[in-house]
Order: sequence, then C-alpha cells, then structure tokens
Amino acid sequence: MRAKIYRWLKWIFPEPYIIKEAIEFLDGVLRPKHIVFEWGSGSSTIWLAERCKRVVTVEHDLAWADLVERSAAERGLKVLLHLVHPYDAQVYADTILGYDQLWDLIFIDGPSADRMLCVEYAIERVAPGGLLLFDNSNIDHEAVQLIDAQGWQGTRFEGEFFLDDVLMGVGETTIWQRPR
Repeated sequence: MRAKIYRWLKWIFPEPYIIKEAIEFLDGVLRPKHIVFEWGSGSSTIWLAERCKRVVTVEHDLAWADLVERSAAERGLKVLLHLVHPYDAQVYADTILGYDQLWDLIFIDGPSADRMLCVEYAIERVAPGGLLLFDNSNIDHEAVQLIDAQGWQGTRFEGEFFLDDVLMGVGETTIWQRPR
C-alpha cells in the first residue's frame, strides 16, 4: 500500500496545493537565491525546492514526511525536513526559533492548532521585502487580522484549487510582502 501511495504522490508533486493564481504569483517572484521556511510539507515543498536555494519545512505526519523527503532526494533537491511526531502544536511552531535568520518566504499551511503562533513567529522573521504566505486564509480571520495590522501589502487569491485537472475545492491563499 505504501508503495502505491508513493507512486501516486510522485504524480501530485508538480505544484503546490494552493490557489492557482497564488502559484503563478510566486513563480514570478521567487529567485534561486531565496531561502524558505515552511510549516506543512508536501507538493509545495518540492515545488519551492525546485526554485529556491534552500527550503526548511516542518511536518507532523511520519508517513507523509518520509514521502516528501524521498521525493526531494530522488530529484536531488535541498530540503531540510523537521518531523514533529507525535504532534505537539508548540514544538511544531517553535521549530523556526532554531534558526537565527530572516527568510525570503515563510509559507504557513499546517495544522490549524498552531497557525496563530506560526503567524506570530513569522511576522518577526520575514526579511525586509520578503513574503508571508498564509494558505486557507478564508478560515482563520484572527490570524489574517494580525498580519493585516502590520501594514504590509497583501494580495488575496480566491478561487478553486485543483489536483491536476480535478477540482478539489474553493479557498483562499493570501500573500503579504514586508516593506523593505
């Protein structure tokens, strides 16, 4: 069964599982020199690693983390994956505290229990001119209000999201840019 899931995941890794227009936006602004921190690994991890210098990601699901790591290794991509298993919201969010640097992109798309804490940490750690992406921003209004209160320029991408050509749902991805 695991081998079957792995073959299926190789098919879905072409792009992040976020709103298509947000993917297009990122594709236009990401550079090979960029470093990325991501809460919640998956298709986005692989896609980002194909475009950026370094991706550090945090994951709570053991089997999923293994699949992401193997997919990255097969492609020769640089991904550092931190596994927080069993899941602990505080430990998951705190992973970024182990890095004394600012990030060109911080990508938040993990379990809902820790997203507000992830936002609080991210606000302090996005580099000037860097980006903060918050997926499913339509369902976490308090976190969105906190980011909006920073006065950063934000763009909301609303619409359908797809897995290949299959409609999977409707949602929202918001990307903010920290002033330089």
